[in-house]
Amino acid sequence: FTGVLLALAALTRPSTLPGACLALLAAGLTTPGSPVHRLHRTAIVGLGLLLTLAPWAIRNAIVLGEPVFTTTHGGYTLYLANNPEYYADVLHGPPHATWSGPNQHRFFVNANRAAAGLPEPAADRLLRDQALRFIADNPLDFLRASLSRLARFWALAPAPSVYGTPLRLLTAAWTIPFWLLAFRGLVKRDSLTWPLILPITMILGLTLVHAAYWTDLRMRAPIVPALALLAARGLSRRRKHPVSSRGASGMLE
Repeated sequence: FTGVLLALAALTRPSTLPGACLALLAAGLTTPGSPVHRLHRTAIVGLGLLLTLAPWAIRNAIVLGEPVFTTTHGGYTLYLANNPEYYADVLHGPPHATWSGPNQHRFFVNANRAAAGLPEPAADRLLRDQALRFIADNPLDFLRASLSRLARFWALAPAPSVYGTPLRLLTAAWTIPFWLLAFRGLVKRDSLTWPLILPITMILGLTLVHAAYWTDLRMRAPIVPALALLAARGLSRRRKHPVSSRGASGMLE
């Protein structure tokens, strides 16, 4: 059932698939029992994940000629956040800059021209390879851009160049206590045990994705339920069950 849910999340938002892979790793490391039992549970979760993704991959093999398990948009999204025009406007531009204007238009024109006439998977690989070459040629800028993307992804409020101060303050007034509760839930002693670790794997997986891919605050939406689960744990208190007279006497003895 866990594997099916993780796959449905990945089919809805492919960027959650790395979190699903981390969940598989967590199943192998944090579930109770012997190593054999943990391996068995991991295989079951992985089978549920694979079987749920399979119909979409089969459909794509028929329509596109390749068994694409999630999306043909990943390479484009990686290139969208790692190209000369974006770095010039956002990374080397003024603080809190958002990408728009002539450089963004130039990127769209060039990307569409490069991918024109190619099948979807081939076009996606082409743009992915262009992004990877650009990253390899500019490793320090990529590191700076990744840190900048993480700051945008985990921002307390949306960009000041787009939204006014009252809305930003209202957003922060909700976000700060919400995150404090989520952090309290995160540091509880049993948070790294199965299945309580699942929200953490989804949060970590999506964070890693958006360190490299196109990012803004709204990209955090898929992990809001996971954050809410942590916040709920932060609010909850372990109930102290009353000790029976028999139990109390046994303890005194």
